[in-house]
Amino acid sequence: METVTKRVGLLTPYLQARRIAVARPFLAGRVLDVGCNVGSLAELVPPDRYVGVDIDDEILAEARREHPEHRFADVDDVDPSERFDTVVSLAVIEHVSDPEDWLRRWSALVAPGGRVVLTTPHARWEPLHGFAAKLRLTSVEAHDDHESVLDRPALERLVEAVGLKLAVYRRFLAGMNQLVVAER
Repeated sequence: METVTKRVGLLTPYLQARRIAVARPFLAGRVLDVGCNVGSLAELVPPDRYVGVDIDDEILAEARREHPEHRFADVDDVDPSERFDTVVSLAVIEHVSDPEDWLRRWSALVAPGGRVVLTTPHARWEPLHGFAAKLRLTSVEAHDDHESVLDRPALERLVEAVGLKLAVYRRFLAGMNQLVVAER
């Protein structure tokens, strides 16, 4: 079957696996996967505890084919009254023009005692990411779509601005990427 998966560079599968590996210990309870792409996290979460959302209809169709027992929806189809123990978004926040508004929207769906789990490239390494994209080691399309480059202080301010508490901050992939776990 031909895939419609987008945003692929030579290292994309490795980078995606590393993001999933650092986020995995924090996936608990009912999980909302924001920017789910083809649903790679669905493999780690039982179908009755997983909802994946994305903005790309073709990607969602592929996710549904790959994981027919799991629920996938357009980002605008999430019921604002739903609550999740974990809202996870891997390598997405850098693609939005207003990270605070975006984080506020998704963190509002976190149940009391729940968490938001994010990964994002570190701002310091943005030029290297751009160079890697030109070499097609990372996705050119994904790099060109970066709207916000964030470092730890910026992420801490975002978390605080939306009423969450930073529980874990860690850099990975030789410091080029960041993991943030923020709790309600």
